[in-house]
Amino acid sequence: MKSKVKNPFFNAKLRAFLFFLALATIFWVLTRFSKQDSGSVTANIVYTNVPKGKLLLDSNPENAKFILSANKFEILYHRIKKPTVVIDIKKYYSEKNGAANVTEETLKELIQSQINNSYTVQRVVPREIVISLESLNFKDVPVEIVSDLKFKSGFGENGAVIIDPKTVTITGASLYLDTITSVKTTVIKASEVSQPLNLKVDLQQFDVTKVQIEPKFITYKQHVVEFSQKRISLDITVLNAPSDATLRLLPSKIGISFNVPIENFNAITADDFTVTVDYNKRNQVDNFVIPEITKKPAGIKDIELGTKKVDLLLFK
Repeated sequence: MKSKVKNPFFNAKLRAFLFFLALATIFWVLTRFSKQDSGSVTANIVYTNVPKGKLLLDSNPENAKFILSANKFEILYHRIKKPTVVIDIKKYYSEKNGAANVTEETLKELIQSQINNSYTVQRVVPREIVISLESLNFKDVPVEIVSDLKFKSGFGENGAVIIDPKTVTITGASLYLDTITSVKTTVIKASEVSQPLNLKVDLQQFDVTKVQIEPKFITYKQHVVEFSQKRISLDITVLNAPSDATLRLLPSKIGISFNVPIENFNAITADDFTVTVDYNKRNQVDNFVIPEITKKPAGIKDIELGTKKVDLLLFK
């Protein structure tokens, strides 16, 4: 038969020994950490009540270090969970100096009263806090449209985009405003667009939270119409033609194609266009000129000339 191996932890005397050892350790820790001691603690600083028309700069101290006289448990607690010290700026602000000064003694009193009056706070760093403030400035900047529009086949924009307002006011310290030249909209995104757009569009906010935008949105309007392609044949006007010779153009007429809103299809005629060639700009080796459209009606797009060059025949 197999003999059973006894587990020493089931021994009553051993269990009693371990129990009293643990109890003694606990009492030792409690006794040691309940004694008064001094230790370094760091507190977070929160600034409140910024005077009207002023801006709190990021360069101001975010924490303060001090020596705390308390028992070791309390010191350890405040090291793990940083205390927060609230400074009311208006209380210490001087209009004459344009800043708020918090002396070492005042800072000690604030820390002690907001943490626990039974503690003793000593040797605060920084020894004095000069809270830097800057007057708010205003600046008008243009709105920059950011869009990703995809129109339905045969449709497109007609006319310029109308936004209101075209400029917005940004408010903040000149330190930040000097780097800003425009304010962008959030992305205006749409697909299969076939109807006029009339949208309320938010403006992108800055990473710098100390810059405010007013207003925070604009209205965006875009006329959208259906287009159709139209072709027209045009006479060519010659500029700077020689007076002592006769010019003949090949071809003598030129075709153009363009997309026009259906509502204006019949209103657009050849009289709305002018195509010219300049004799002084001719290629003298191959004797040709490049035609240019010098007059065209508004509202059409995708204009193409049927001929990219026109040959010149000169008769004297």
